[in-house]
Amino acid sequence: MLSSYVSGDLLDETVNSERSDFVLPDEPADLLPDDVSKKDLRKGVELEVRDFLRPYLDRISEEKLRRIERFVHDRAPQYRPLLRHRPETLRDIPPGLPDDRLDIELHRIQAKVEAELKEIGAQLVSGQPRDADSLLEAKEQFHKFIDELNEFGKSSLAQYIVHRKLVLDLLTVNLESDAHGRYRLEENVHEIIFPLKSTSDDVDYENQNLWIIDEKLSYHKYLASD
Repeated sequence: MLSSYVSGDLLDETVNSERSDFVLPDEPADLLPDDVSKKDLRKGVELEVRDFLRPYLDRISEEKLRRIERFVHDRAPQYRPLLRHRPETLRDIPPGLPDDRLDIELHRIQAKVEAELKEIGAQLVSGQPRDADSLLEAKEQFHKFIDELNEFGKSSLAQYIVHRKLVLDLLTVNLESDAHGRYRLEENVHEIIFPLKSTSDDVDYENQNLWIIDEKLSYHKYLASD
């Protein structure tokens, strides 16, 4: 826990009579660019505090990054592309998170990066170079984009393959008889392929495994499971 005290002539001149607030605009005004707003004040104070605490913050950031790298290398290799291509996106992850919370944060960041890549891809496809310089720039952007897209694509493919392998292993176990020659209930197998008493409007695409029967079934229009 850190408490900071800020003083200055601007604060003395703009404090209200009750000394409970400052007579400053909340946001910068376009018509009065030289006037200081509360947003400007907070930003300036934040920069000063960060500069003062830099030796401590740098050490915490380094420890946090090593923690993330260990987690990715040991438990979540699908996030490797973030370490290589987007390390700056890891700065805002709070330090000291448990593994489950860290996984959620990395998943959120990766989803955001993948959405950005889709947007960049759409822009590259729709853009038309006007001259030699813009053509060269477009080629450089294209190669950078392809490099990142391939890395994140490999990560998604790896998760996809692992997911299917786990589902098939679970199905195999439920199709086998136990030591007494008894088989699992039919509903167990049914739940693996598609949840009972549900329709395709109720079940997310990721929560059904119709591909086990036929890949084409994943693209159905409507399905009801009794």
